[in-house]
Amino acid sequence: TDIQVTAVNYSTNTLTIASTTVADDDAVVPYTPTPTLGGDALFGTQGSLSLDNGSSTITHLGGSLNIATGLDLLNTEYGSTSSSDVTMPTYREVTGSFDFLVRKDEANLFTEFRRGVSKDVVMTLGTDSGKRLKINMNTTKFQPTQRDSPESEMVRYTANFQALASSSGDDEITLVFD
Repeated sequence: TDIQVTAVNYSTNTLTIASTTVADDDAVVPYTPTPTLGGDALFGTQGSLSLDNGSSTITHLGGSLNIATGLDLLNTEYGSTSSSDVTMPTYREVTGSFDFLVRKDEANLFTEFRRGVSKDVVMTLGTDSGKRLKINMNTTKFQPTQRDSPESEMVRYTANFQALASSSGDDEITLVFD
């Protein structure tokens, strides 16, 4: 039986359904329309990864970036669906990981990560001027992890990182469209 919800009353928690006949033990199943798809799949975006503020790039395979704002919504009114205030119970945190290939001449990265040497990371998404997003993290600490050493000229390496603020604060990350 097709049942269409035509209205929702949140204060009384009541659904209004379109006129239909419903019998006991009728199955209620979700409405799942067949999608109409168009266009082509987007498989990826070209870009670059630099660990020295753009002076050079490193071959990377992908990664992730997480920005936890530390903000939370405060809802103190019972039954209310909206917040009355914003709180900041934790600090903002910028973390992520990169999966990249390290050539023999870049092997010093492993010891730098172990020593806690900060990197000035610039991720550039896109290649066309005016259509790029540059993600800049001036002070980034990498956590050393195990490396995969295949029988080749390169080593595949995944490194977790945390972007840190400077003494002026709140500048762990900047996003610039250029």
